Amino acid sequence: MPLASENLEYIELLVQRCLLILQLAILEEGRSVPSVPKGLTPASLRNDIADLTAKMRQWESLARQGKFTLPIQQVSEGNRLTALQVELLSLALALEVDSQVREAARVLQSTMHHPSLTAAFVLQLFCERRAERLEHLSELICGSPVMRLGLLKAEAGGSLLESPMSMPEWVVRFLLGEELPAEIVPEHPRLARRVHPVHDLDELVLTDALRSRLLALVPALQQKDRDALLLSGIEGTGKRSICRALALRCGRDLIELDLGAILPSVPLWSRLLEQLVQESRITGALLVFHQADRLLEVSSGEADPAARVLRLVLESLDLPLLMTANTSELQLTELKGRYQLIEVPLPAAREMGALWTRRLCESGGTPPSSDELHNLSIAHPCSPGVAGQAARRAVARARQRLGVSAGEVSVELAELVEALNENARGAMSDLAVPMAGKMRLVDLAFPKEIEQALRELCNQVFHRERVWDDWQFSRAITRSRGISCLFDGPPGTGKTQTALALANELARPLFRVDLSQVMSKWVGETEKNLSLIFRRAASYNAMLLFDEADSLFAQRTQVTSVQDRYGNLSVNMLLQLLESFEGIAVLTTNRPKDIDEAFKRRLTFRITLPLPDMAEREKIWRNHFPKEAPLADRIRWRSLADEFEMSGGHIRNAILRAAFAAANEGSVIKERHLREAAWFEYQETGRLVRSCD
Repeated sequence: MPLASENLEYIELLVQRCLLILQLAILEEGRSVPSVPKGLTPASLRNDIADLTAKMRQWESLARQGKFTLPIQQVSEGNRLTALQVELLSLALALEVDSQVREAARVLQSTMHHPSLTAAFVLQLFCERRAERLEHLSELICGSPVMRLGLLKAEAGGSLLESPMSMPEWVVRFLLGEELPAEIVPEHPRLARRVHPVHDLDELVLTDALRSRLLALVPALQQKDRDALLLSGIEGTGKRSICRALALRCGRDLIELDLGAILPSVPLWSRLLEQLVQESRITGALLVFHQADRLLEVSSGEADPAARVLRLVLESLDLPLLMTANTSELQLTELKGRYQLIEVPLPAAREMGALWTRRLCESGGTPPSSDELHNLSIAHPCSPGVAGQAARRAVARARQRLGVSAGEVSVELAELVEALNENARGAMSDLAVPMAGKMRLVDLAFPKEIEQALRELCNQVFHRERVWDDWQFSRAITRSRGISCLFDGPPGTGKTQTALALANELARPLFRVDLSQVMSKWVGETEKNLSLIFRRAASYNAMLLFDEADSLFAQRTQVTSVQDRYGNLSVNMLLQLLESFEGIAVLTTNRPKDIDEAFKRRLTFRITLPLPDMAEREKIWRNHFPKEAPLADRIRWRSLADEFEMSGGHIRNAILRAAFAAANEGSVIKERHLREAAWFEYQETGRLVRSCD
């Protein structure tokens, strides 16, 4: 990036002024000035210095009007440096960039070596009387803003007056107007980065209410309030983009720290944050902490050391601190009253339709019709980030379908749905077990009242936006728009199969939460795993299945031990997660009495699946054979249903057992195979059978 000409001209004036000041000091000592005409007098030098000072003030005035930026003015005024501290900073810069200034300083110090920048030297130059020097001494020594900010660093050795100071290379480059490298910590480039924002708030997909609220924050950000702003929302809602857009509105860069990339080490925090605060104060960049959820992982007992460090950051910053988190459950008690929470919701369906079109066009695809995209946005709500990923996947699938490697292709709605599901499987694979199958609700054999309840559940998913947003029930009823359902009933009644059929009906991927992976003996680890599962599911529109939910959603007990206390804490957190979850969660259990009553009150649906009657058993026998299976022509289905009073799960086991028996014989699946398999399955239940032909 080329250096700004205005700043370079200003720096030239600054360097020339420092040179004249040094030359004046040499002349006043009665010594000759090198490379200067002999007719030079102190009076003429003072006039020249005054002229240069006046020109510099004109440049500074234009910079305040926004004509251009002068980094050294930005630093001095932004950190309220005194006049003497500005002179110190100017002289330090001049010594770094101009050989004539260095030579004049060397002559003045009567040394053959490189001149030293010390407090004594600066006081000698700019303070005439001893009393004045003593008065201003504190402005130059350790603890002064110039030193505290890291604009100058003191070298080892010497007294307060004689300790040498030098300007770090990156500060020199910044004051010259160079673009600093993006990596603030070169040895750890993933920790923190400097970002130049390019997208304005008007370019982001936001709700009207959120956009208005963000615009109202801009004046406070420009006025250097010390409070913090926390943006909360599921992954991919654009929190990072919002921070950058706010910075652009304020005319500032950002320094971004990804808390997910560092270990929960408070000593590391302290060192790193000190450096980031330093650069923020010097450059005027807004400091942003992403994944502030990580702060929950570094708490220790009742005190939160990370929050205390953050409080110190706020006290040392002259600019607001921006933070992003994937959950609003983050409670920074140490910062109570010092930060503002803003929820970043998923865009509405009408906004997502336009976003889908934009993302598909950017990826080289021709989108489906606007009506199809609107229906997709209603049935599959997702974040802008996830939509972007899915759009790229869908375009790739369309090119594969058409046999082309490049160019614009027409994308089908089914390809977008499958791309969304692929995204979910990729994001959830390490957290839960994906469930696969083609069964739909029409394939299930249930009484009419249960079929009606399942259809009602689907309708609540399809019409959520109309009821909550268009009809404004979100204002009248304060509860999550998510859906939670409990399937209870004896073993084998089809609870898991019903959940899978429901997911297929809604065209959403289903993931079974493996309790062995979730539960942990380490304090806080179970809560962390559960929180991550719910966040990922919300981001990728995945449906969650908690099989044998009574083991996780168990009744809270009276606290008699540490284990009881932490067990109750886990249940409490699970209650909060389920209540705030805006997706679909299905719980199954054989023991509904063991589930905590607080969970039952928060359930949207509770459906008891009974053992099937004879007609339902017949339907189950008939419907569980794939069309490719070699089935004998004459099978008495009603007779099988009448003789074997089994659950749907046992019937499915019998069908599979019969299929393997027929395959072993090399024959089609006959009624004999089915009866023998049913008889063995019946035996395993401990019940008597009437016959086995």
